[in-house]
Amino acid sequence: MEIPITFNISSEMITRNMKFHAETNKDQTSCYLLSELETLLDDIMFDLTQIEQSTLEHDPNNKSGKEIRYQINKIYETLAKWQYEREEDDQQWDINIY
Repeated sequence: MEIPITFNISSEMITRNMKFHAETNKDQTSCYLLSELETLLDDIMFDLTQIEQSTLEHDPNNKSGKEIRYQINKIYETLAKWQYEREEDDQQWDINIY
């Protein structure tokens, strides 16, 4: 049986319980939730790659396919911008979190 369900999810809903408490037991919950988020984001990026690939396989010049690729590319650009800014912040604080 398939039941269609629609959710309106905000960033606050996803990150609500992710906090730094400076207490190992409490921070373990945040670490677990962050790990789950990483998996979700990885799955989303995989799905976006599949969608992008299907637009190219069908007809690379298709107008809606081009728009889909454009929107996906905007996501990649936003992620790259955030990564660049994070790296600059790390250098400013002279930290290496990895």
